[in-house]
Amino acid sequence: MMTATQLSRNYPSTWKKTFPFLNRLVRKCNLQKETFDDGIQSISDPKRRALINETGFYLYKEMNEKQYIKLDRFTEDEIEVVCNNALNYILNLDFNPEELFPLGELELNEAKKIASNLYDYFFYYEKGKVVHISPKFNGCGFVSDCYGDVLAGDTLYEIKSGERDFRISDLKQVLVYLTLNYSLHERSISNLGLINPRLGNYVVVSVHDAIELASGQSTADCFNELINFFDSPDDFR
Repeated sequence: MMTATQLSRNYPSTWKKTFPFLNRLVRKCNLQKETFDDGIQSISDPKRRALINETGFYLYKEMNEKQYIKLDRFTEDEIEVVCNNALNYILNLDFNPEELFPLGELELNEAKKIASNLYDYFFYYEKGKVVHISPKFNGCGFVSDCYGDVLAGDTLYEIKSGERDFRISDLKQVLVYLTLNYSLHERSISNLGLINPRLGNYVVVSVHDAIELASGQSTADCFNELINFFDSPDDFR
């Protein structure tokens, strides 16, 4: 079985065949992104950003679940639990465990700012929408069950907190989730969004326009082609 992240990093010929114009879509996203916050002036070690970013996301998720509107509602014990959960998650990825250690105070403050930016974005820009964090998408074929980042109303968001523009790999992950969703018709998702809480920018495009631009096909034809690939990857070699 393969995760959405692994799939986005492999099978370049299949991605190229199904989405020959994916570079146009990522260019459109970067040209049309808008600002919702001034961003974070970071002094942290770039090697620590993965843990900082994940802790920020975990804090935001906990804020949403506990219906906290401010980070100061957290107790120190609650913060510690969230930080440990994020650390354990990162430890299970492809990182060198001995290089990872709990966040320091300045790093934790940076993670809190990421959480705060995420909360503010979804509160103000998706006001009144039902927000699902880590929505599950059931697997299909050789693709395992996956979890997206945030589903707000009918917009599926991918969160990327690096100091960089949005990338093709970011879009590939969302496209995998959208395909899995289409295969079972589980939810109505009309838009895809990319958001960077570190830089304070975002973009939202309709699924129809994104698929048409990136593939030159209808959404149904494109998703069905990917579903066939998920079911029989050897046929695409």
